[in-house]
Amino acid sequence: MKNINHFLEAADAQKKGEKTDTQKRAEEKAHHAKELEKLNDKVYVALMDQYKQMRKQDRKAASKILEKAQKLKNVSHRAKLGAAYL
Repeated sequence: MKNINHFLEAADAQKKGEKTDTQKRAEEKAHHAKELEKLNDKVYVALMDQYKQMRKQDRKAASKILEKAQKLKNVSHRAKLGAAYL
């Protein structure tokens, strides 16, 4: 349920030629990941994919790949979650 003040503020802003808070939020761009984070995310997902394929064949090699993946810094939570679903 919307408050009556919301409609009054929107009408006042429209008369003044300004944008309302909802219009400002709609025009904002989405947050982009940092360049380093993007790069580490790609490397992390690639390493985890390789690890998950390798662990069925050679456990020692797979553990080395897992250690490399865990040493990466600036890996986003989304990349970690995505790698879990590989």
